[in-house]
Amino acid sequence: MRAPLGLYLVFVLATRMLAQSDPALRDAAAARIAAAVAGNAQGWGKYTTDDFVGIATDGSVMTKQQRMGEIGGHPTANSRGPGMENLQWRLYDRGAAIETYRVMDGGKPVYITLVWVREQGTWKVASAQGTVIASAP
Repeated sequence: MRAPLGLYLVFVLATRMLAQSDPALRDAAAARIAAAVAGNAQGWGKYTTDDFVGIATDGSVMTKQQRMGEIGGHPTANSRGPGMENLQWRLYDRGAAIETYRVMDGGKPVYITLVWVREQGTWKVASAQGTVIASAP
């Protein structure tokens, strides 16, 4: 039992370190958020696939163009600021990555999942979903 757990921990730590050590992915994530915060829809779109699908906590679905319409010219608060917790990355075959973290949204804890893909040499988000975390019974 000890050997498989040890191997599992090595794999998990190596995967997290690999994702965190990919400067292009790190830079793309930072640039995408900075563009959204600044209200720069074109900058945000540079790091978002054309077939992007966003699913909000209420279940509504949004396309890239719809989200760019919301962002354009409307600076916002940084959703990845001090309230962001439990950031985790998983990198797969250097062509896909999953980013997850938790934030507070309107007083409710929300878990965010972003699916990143490498498209023509650039990291882009293909899908995003926000899920309200149910309170414990």
